Amino acid sequence: MPKFELETLTSYDDQSLINELRRVAALIPDSKFGSIKYDSLGKVHSSTLRKRFGTWHQVLSAAGLEHRFDDSNKPWSREEIIEHLKS
Repeated sequence: MPKFELETLTSYDDQSLINELRRVAALIPDSKFGSIKYDSLGKVHSSTLRKRFGTWHQVLSAAGLEHRFDDSNKPWSREEIIEHLKS
């Protein structure tokens, strides 16, 4: 018989939100993850985490997961584009 698990959190205090983020982080094998991956597995939407802690980077930092931040979508500076084109 499958184990029953609630689809939402029973508490929305800071520690419960951080624990949920860490639970989802453990389920995602990739080293980095963004809010879209989180939302597919989380029991609370990433917008709730952002409202509580700030940007997605700040959300991950609050949980001690800043090394898992996916910054691949950050805008490139003019100098970075030139260097990339040169290489």
